[in-house]
Amino acid sequence: DLLYWLKIHLATTWGNKIDKRTYTGRLDWIEENLSKIIASAANPLAEPFWRDSEAPLQFLAGAIELKNALETPDPRTYKCAHPTHVDGTCNGLQHYAAISRDMSGAKLVNLANQDPDEPPADAYSGVLVVVLQKLKEILEKPGQENTELVKELLTKTIRGTIKQSVMTTVYGVTEYGTRAQIHRQLEKVDMGFRAAAFLASVLQDSLGVAFRNSLPVMHWLRNLSSDIYSREKGSDKGSDKANPLIAWATPYGLPVLQPYLAGKGMKTVAGRTSAFDGPMRANTRKQTNAIAPNYIHSLDATHLGMTAVECNRQGVYFAGVHDSYWSHPCTMDDLQRILREEFVALHSQPLLEQLKESLEHQHGISLAKIPPKGTFNLEDVLRSPYFFS
Repeated sequence: DLLYWLKIHLATTWGNKIDKRTYTGRLDWIEENLSKIIASAANPLAEPFWRDSEAPLQFLAGAIELKNALETPDPRTYKCAHPTHVDGTCNGLQHYAAISRDMSGAKLVNLANQDPDEPPADAYSGVLVVVLQKLKEILEKPGQENTELVKELLTKTIRGTIKQSVMTTVYGVTEYGTRAQIHRQLEKVDMGFRAAAFLASVLQDSLGVAFRNSLPVMHWLRNLSSDIYSREKGSDKGSDKANPLIAWATPYGLPVLQPYLAGKGMKTVAGRTSAFDGPMRANTRKQTNAIAPNYIHSLDATHLGMTAVECNRQGVYFAGVHDSYWSHPCTMDDLQRILREEFVALHSQPLLEQLKESLEHQHGISLAKIPPKGTFNLEDVLRSPYFFS
């Protein structure tokens, strides 16, 4: 429906927590502010309302399109050329929850079917609830040495304190990186590095609760490289086969090769670079840190590719960047259906089993068992209203 998706798109680009409302709540906000929206479209210089959007120019473009459509005697006949978009919810964590069938994680990233009259789940707020509960439990323990620190953290830890660390978990953020991220946030409320280190530890435990099955898969992926390179220690250092680069193929058949090589750092007039002397060997630290995020990125790229191909087959307009999918307002319902169907089709494959078998075949070794999966029903994605919204 042209007007429906134009209004949803407009409310979403406004941001300012309006994009966190239900679809009905977003439509209600549009109706409440329609006069200002139309005035902004008619004369942007005279009506500054649109400037308060989190994406002002996108909002203004959508406002102009909505105004033009509403001024058409029959909006259904309006020739709209404005794309509308939907985004995934922490898309990397969506793939982790799906591949591990993580029930608790699936609920936090809107994979699980839910009442459309309930607001979309927010992963950061969900993890925050667990963090605060953990802090309360620590405070209740007898003989707790950090009582004052925990009390202060309970009053000063908010969604924004942990948001970046939760977001970058899927990108393989290190413990040091997590502490540094949290420290930057706590500095704003006059708390130091000791508090950041303490909260970072609590956050890691909380993520293990919130994403009960996802985190073991993340650790398993990371350990794949460690297992492979631990077998290479006895290899001939001069051999081209020593410390091989990690590689796999996506379900689409696209080869993925991690290009991280060990070399000597050099400064040049163009900046820093690496020089290689002798056979090129893998940088095992970078290979290990990168495999989990790179593998998940290869899955979200596959999902995007599968969606694009199916949209083309069905004659649905499509554009996409990472986890932001765009279509014409009149074909957005079709895109929403297709991207769900393709996500389920992707994760219905034995992805982790295929990866394990491929790496074992390449390196002639046996790798650790895949962690147990949860009870999430993948078919629920087909009925989840806010999977991409």
